[in-house]
Parts: sequence; structure tokens; C-alpha cells
Amino acid sequence: MSQMLENLRQFLRETNHGAIIIPSTDPHGSEYLPEHWKFRSAVSGFTGSAGDLVVTADQAGLWTDSRYFLQAESQLAGSGIELFRLGLAGTPSLWSKLADWCPSGARVAFFGQLHACTEIARQRPALAERGVDLNPVSEDVIDRLWNDRPPLSDAPAFVHPAEFAGQTVADKLGVVRSHMEQERADAHVVTALDAVAWLMNLRGSDIAYNPLVIAYALVLHDEALLYVPDGKLPPPVVRELETAGVGIRKYADFLTDLGVRFSSGARVWVDVDAASWAVVDHLGGARILEKASPITLLKAVKNAAELEGMRACHVRDGVAMVKFLRWMDEHVPGGRVTELVAAQRLLEFRQENERFVGLSFETISAYGAHGAIVHYAPSTESDILVGTDSLYLIDSGGQYLDGTTDITRTVSFGHPDATQKEHFTRVLAGHLQLSITSFPQGTSGKQLDTIARMPLWEAGLQYGHGTGHGIGAFLGVHEGPHAISYYRCRGQALLPGMVTSNEPGLYIQGSHGIRIENVLVVVSDPERSSADLPFHCFDDLTLCPIDRRLVCPELLTGPQLDALNAYHARVRAALLPHLDAACTRWLIAATEPITN
Repeated sequence: MSQMLENLRQFLRETNHGAIIIPSTDPHGSEYLPEHWKFRSAVSGFTGSAGDLVVTADQAGLWTDSRYFLQAESQLAGSGIELFRLGLAGTPSLWSKLADWCPSGARVAFFGQLHACTEIARQRPALAERGVDLNPVSEDVIDRLWNDRPPLSDAPAFVHPAEFAGQTVADKLGVVRSHMEQERADAHVVTALDAVAWLMNLRGSDIAYNPLVIAYALVLHDEALLYVPDGKLPPPVVRELETAGVGIRKYADFLTDLGVRFSSGARVWVDVDAASWAVVDHLGGARILEKASPITLLKAVKNAAELEGMRACHVRDGVAMVKFLRWMDEHVPGGRVTELVAAQRLLEFRQENERFVGLSFETISAYGAHGAIVHYAPSTESDILVGTDSLYLIDSGGQYLDGTTDITRTVSFGHPDATQKEHFTRVLAGHLQLSITSFPQGTSGKQLDTIARMPLWEAGLQYGHGTGHGIGAFLGVHEGPHAISYYRCRGQALLPGMVTSNEPGLYIQGSHGIRIENVLVVVSDPERSSADLPFHCFDDLTLCPIDRRLVCPELLTGPQLDALNAYHARVRAALLPHLDAACTRWLIAATEPITN
């Protein structure tokens, strides 16, 4: 048992709590966390980005999804923490197990700043029926229990210019205020970090791989306020924001200010799925409009400048990928390239590019059985040579001043066997079929998810993760509200201008993993549209060849094979002008048409 886990149980004894819940998030509902809020990782030792922990006096459990089953099993070994695999038949929910573990009359501690308001509101009555009381505790508890807790980042924020953003801060505030007027809202509380960054045309480096700033925003009809830690905004940034009508306040004062400002019945718009329980609790005197923030959809539907930047950065990213894959072809057979060496080499190729800021997530560089660990990232302990007998999977992305990329390629550097080629081609077939699908206006990603799975289902195969997620424009590599997923999609229709990934996969434990991922943008389909029913389709932003050596043409339909050849022709045309002679020869060979 870790000392941190023992400290937590001592806290439970001292405060007469039967259990405590530690979610994998921060006060802003973030998926990727600043080091300052990685308390669940500090207690459990599990470092995956998704997973919630429950600790009682004598039991503990961690709930995570299929992306992290193998990682969690390894990292929790010997900790005394039981792993609960979400999505598998028979796995109890965190809340039902909590009720089983806690006797009637028990008090369960939760961090009011770390739980979404809707989650607590939904679970509290059911637990109360079992005699279990949910009791909020302050985030100060984390400070007392976590002796070496990392501080908040002091890295300076910077302005995201209108050249890339496509709108000024004043423009965006005007649009948000028009939505507030329609809803008769006096104020709008903005808690999600990517929403604050988008609204204020502000970027930073407070979270690894995410160009975000720790901040809250408050929009009123006659003013807008930005709450940031002291020293976060250099004077030029302050002047830029003040010119747009934004006042600067202290981050630590946000919750207190809400209680003071809205004590007399104002109508306040709060996205309660994103806002914490503490935010709503401090708005006790207000009338709450519970509705998704308008910023979520405004941010997801990219404007012309954002789309231009996304297309441009994908060209540069494609050049880096071609240089990398050629380099791997040349060096892997010599037996000197490890997973870590490969990840570093790709980073170096990206760093050659104009406007490159950093990676958009930790690179997944996985050979052989490591590829079956969906979110595997090599470490000095796990690093192995990339060989020629199995498959190599590289899932990576870049943050550029004008956009965000996310790409996965699975490749062979030797002679793949029949099973590897069949598995790869079935994944590819689903990827291609989704990319060429046209769909009527109003279609959500949940309706399209099955398309990418069908070639695998025909062979009795499946993957556990979703097929696609939204992607920001120099923002988070994961963003909503849309998703191509049977479980993440909440029904949001796909709209022209939305950007999404297309990433079916297959994972054979102990053998190999396959994933093929491109970034797509939703566009109008004039060929199938009518005056009565508009149709939409996808356009590939990602520009990088798919390994021809792993393709079984006989497993692809005619339209799928045509789509692959057309895609390779497009990749060749877009990237050749930016390559030297050696990379030109490699790309021409890698994009030769495939025939049956």
C-alpha cells in the first residue's frame, strides 16, 4: 500500500467519512490535467488520462475504460486497488459499488470543485435512499494530503491572433451576448479551459500538450471578466484584452465573486455538465439556466480562417510524417531504432516545421505486443527495439499556431504474415468506408460509428474505443460536442466545419495492434444534396501514405480501393513540392496505385 493511500485512509478516520471519491479531472472538467491536479495518479499510481478512484477504510477501486485496461492492470498490481473495467458485462458502476461498500449512515467525501454539478445531482438521491450521504470537502484537503503537490504553472499566456482565430475577442463576446439575450440570461459562466481560450483568443502552456491557460471567464451584457492566476498575463496581453472590454481578476477570487455578485436572483447561464458542483453551489442566490454553453458549438464549427490553418498545418505535418516513415524504412532493419528513438526522431522532424509549438499528446510509439495497449507510451523501462517481424504503430500529433493534428499509422518494416495483413486491411476498409460516406443533415456520429466496424464484425472482430473525436484549432486534440462513437456521442449532429478523427483499430493482446487515423472535416455534399434535404460528407485533412505492404486488395470493395488510390494521389500532389529528392522517391513509391 502506498503512503498516500494510507494518508487518505487516516483522513477518513479523522473526519468520520466512510469513503472518498477522487475523479480524474480538475475544477474545469478537463480531460488532460495540470500536474497540480493529478491527485488520483498520486494516490493510485495509475497514470492514464481516464479513471476514477474510490477509497474506503479497507477497500479501493479504480474504474477506467478499454483504452487503459492493460496499463491499469500493470500499474495497480500490488497496490490493493481493485480494477473495474468499464464497458464489460458485469462491471458495476462506481456509484453502485460505492453504495455496496458503505453501510447506511455513512458519509462519503467528494471534492466539490472536481465533480460536475449534474453528476452529484444525479447520484445524491439514489445514495440517500441507501442511507449514504455525499459530503463536499474543500480542495484544501488535497494540499494537506499531498505534501509535494506541484504548484500551478507560472508560464505566461499569449494572444492567439485574429489571423488564425478568424474573429476578434470583441466579435466573439458579441456572439455570446446575442445567445444570452435569446435566453434572457444576465450572465454566462465559462469554466471549461478550451472555451475560455477560444473566447478570449488566449493560449498558454499550463497543461502538457494543450495550449491552454488556467482561467475562468464571466460574460455579462456590459462587461466581461477573466479570472487568471497572478502574473499569468504579460502587459501586452492585458492591454489587448482590456481593449476588447475584458477586465482581469484573480483566479482565486472566482468562486467568492460568484457568491457576492449573484446573491439576488439574477438569471445565470451555466453549463452544468461542465461546471463543478462548487460553482453552482456558490451561485445559490441566482436562477440557474442549465444549458450547454453556446461556446461549445461555436468553437466546434470552424470558421474560414481556422479551416485554412488546419489545412495548412496538416501539409506541414504530412511532410514531417513522410520524412519520418522514410527514415524508419531506412534505419529499422539495422536493429538500432527503439520506440523512444522513433518518437524522438518524429518530434525532431516536426520541429523543423514553421509554426510548430509542440506535440498535441504524448506520442504512442509501439512495436509488436505494445501496439495492443491502446494508449501505450514508451518509457525507459518498457522501451524495445522496433523490429521487422511484427507491426509498428505510431499515433502522434502536433500543435501549430494555425491548427492541431492527430495521425496514426501502422506499418511493417519486414514481411507481414497473412493474419497481420488481413487484420490491417479490415481496419483500413472501415476507415475508407467511413471517409467516403455521405449522410443527410441531422446525422450524428453515433449513427456513423457502425460503418467503420462492419469489416471487422464480418470476421468476428471488434475494437472497444470510439471511432472519432472532435479536434480543436490550436486547442485540445479532443473536443466536443460531436463524436463518432457508440458511447461518447450524445446526439449532436455533424455540421459543416466540424473536424473529427477517423480511427478504427484492432488490438490482439500479446501480438499486435493496428490503428489507422486521419483527421476529417465535415463539408457539404452538393452531389447528393437537394433543396429539401442537404447531405454532408467528409474531406481528409491528414496527408500521409497508408502502408501498401499491408493491404490485401481482395478484401477491399471497388469504391474502397478507388478511395485509397485517390487519397494517395492527393497526398502525392500536396506533399511532393515540399520534399527533397530522396523523400520524393520514397513518397512516389509509397503512393503507387494498388490494383486487384
